[in-house]
Amino acid sequence: MTKRWTLPLATCLLASTAMAQTDSPKLADPVTEAEAMGVIVKVEDVMGKVLGVKAMPRSQRPWSKTKAMTRAAVIDEFDRLFALAKPQFKYTQDPQPFDKTKLKAPAPQLAKLEKLIAFGLVAPFGPLATGPGDTLKLREFGDAIGFLISAVASLTHTPSSRWSPYLVAIDQQIAPSRRELESKRKGGGGGNRQN
Repeated sequence: MTKRWTLPLATCLLASTAMAQTDSPKLADPVTEAEAMGVIVKVEDVMGKVLGVKAMPRSQRPWSKTKAMTRAAVIDEFDRLFALAKPQFKYTQDPQPFDKTKLKAPAPQLAKLEKLIAFGLVAPFGPLATGPGDTLKLREFGDAIGFLISAVASLTHTPSSRWSPYLVAIDQQIAPSRRELESKRKGGGGGNRQN
């Protein structure tokens, strides 16, 4: 994750944590529309500022402080955040394999959920994708939004072997060393190999 994400994400996470602690002291309760949308709006604002993109239109209806946010509504909002961030993706990973038969989402949201999982923005076996109920508990929602934020932060910066350890082996296998490049430029052979 790059430095440009550090402060905005920390601010967003602190705000969502404070909101969760003050609005719903029971983490086992389903997340309400007001709690979920309060966090999603903050995440959207941070994404807009960090990525330099304008937020997409969202529903202006009032959010209930008592009605639980449904899985379908969370998937719709996550898909909106995906659409906001996707133009700024610097690379994409290979699609994650997952068992589509385990997914629990209504028909209109199923395709969106599959896309979010394929891009690595939703955990394939997490509560949002495969949970038993139609709603998420506050803790489960926090886990899902954190997973999404982390994935977006990863996909919207150019990876470097210096900061991404999983790339080190690839760079060492593919890229010639600096010494080999210098030697070739000066007319030498293949670096410091001895016959």
